[in-house]
Amino acid sequence: MQILSLNNLGIWQPPQAGYRERVYYYENLSIGSDGMAASPCATHIFQLADRPLIVHLAWNTLNLPVFSEWKMPGEGTHVLGIDPANCHVKGAPAERAHGTLVMLAPGPNDGLPLKTYRE
Repeated sequence: MQILSLNNLGIWQPPQAGYRERVYYYENLSIGSDGMAASPCATHIFQLADRPLIVHLAWNTLNLPVFSEWKMPGEGTHVLGIDPANCHVKGAPAERAHGTLVMLAPGPNDGLPLKTYRE
């Protein structure tokens, strides 16, 4: 396992040749009395008049207890994924082995509210 510094976690760097994707898991999130957590994402590159663009993602932690950030500022592949989820990124076999596999019934599910809004 490679240990990475978190010093630049909140900084989005320019594209880098040879960068290897990274996934960060967030724990001890601030959760409201309604079970909702929120994560702001701000950028100074895309401005709204004289202020940065700030987008908030809010989700129900009862149904989506895992929150991860997928960071890939590689040259030619410059992506950021902010992912509330019901599992970790290793997939169903790993979740099954850890006893944390969640099976969703087929069909629509309105019990997984995900909200976005901007400041």
